Amino acid sequence: MGVIKHFSSDSRDFNYNPTPNPDPNKFKLVWHENINGYPVLLVNYPDCTNYEGDKILVYDRDFDINILLCTHRIDPHFYSAKDSPIARFEPTQRGWKMACSFALNYKEE
Repeated sequence: MGVIKHFSSDSRDFNYNPTPNPDPNKFKLVWHENINGYPVLLVNYPDCTNYEGDKILVYDRDFDINILLCTHRIDPHFYSAKDSPIARFEPTQRGWKMACSFALNYKEE
C-alpha cells in the first residue's frame, strides 16, 4: 500500500520536503493595488516552490512600494524594519479577497 500525494505540500504530509525560501532579490511584482491606503501586492519568487512562488503581502498604510522597487528587494518575511509587510495571505483568489478585506476594514486603535 503506497502513500497518496495530495494537491499541496505542507508539514503534515508524510514525506515532507522543505521548500526553498523566497530570495528577496529575485522577484516579479505581478499585481498591486492601494486599498484604503494599504499597498496590497502579489509577488512571485521564481526560486520558491510552494504556491509556485506566489505571495500576497500587505504593507502598512501609505508605505511607498517604490522604495522596495528601487532597492530591488521585497522580503515577504516579518521583521521590525519599516519595509516589512504587516500581513501575508495565501496566494489564491480567496487569499486576495481576504487581503483586500483586511486593508479595507482594518482600523488602527
